[in-house]
Amino acid sequence: MNNLSDQEAQNLNGGWAFLLPVAIGIAIAAGANIIDHWDDFKEGLAKGWAS
Repeated sequence: MNNLSDQEAQNLNGGWAFLLPVAIGIAIAAGANIIDHWDDFKEGLAKGWAS
């Protein structure tokens, strides 16, 4: 058995490119949730700032 180099292991596992669309999707979902619940978000920020 031979050990894989870092580049070979990354190519075999697909690299990190798949994380970008996942991160973008999470950011969009979080933004939409904040917009939908703006009053609660604003109240939570105010409580956090005051403490």
